Amino acid sequence: MQMMAPPEEALKERFARVDERFDRVDEKFAHVDKEFKRVDERFKQVDERFIEVNRRITETSAETKAEIKELKQEMRTLQTTFQRGNFTLVVSVLGVLLATILKGG
Repeated sequence: MQMMAPPEEALKERFARVDERFDRVDEKFAHVDKEFKRVDERFKQVDERFIEVNRRITETSAETKAEIKELKQEMRTLQTTFQRGNFTLVVSVLGVLLATILKGG
C-alpha cells in the first residue's frame, strides 16, 4: 500500500510552525545570552570588590605587623626598666639589712 504525499499547503503550514518554533528558540537564546552578560557583569563587580578587599587585608596586615613589632620593642623596654627597678630595690633592701646588722641593732 502506497502512502500519499501530503498536500503542498500542509507542508507549508508545517514548515511555518517549525519556523515559528525556531523563532521562539532564538528569542530564548537571546534572553539567555542577555542573562549571561548580566551575570558576567556581576562577576566582574564581585571580582573588583574582592581585589579591593584583598588589598585592604594586605595593607592592614602590614600595618598590624609593624604595630606588633613596635609593641614588642616597647614591652622589652618596659620589662628591662622594671627589672632594673627590682634589682635596685633588692640592693637597697640588702644595703639596709647590712647597715642594720653592722650597726648592731
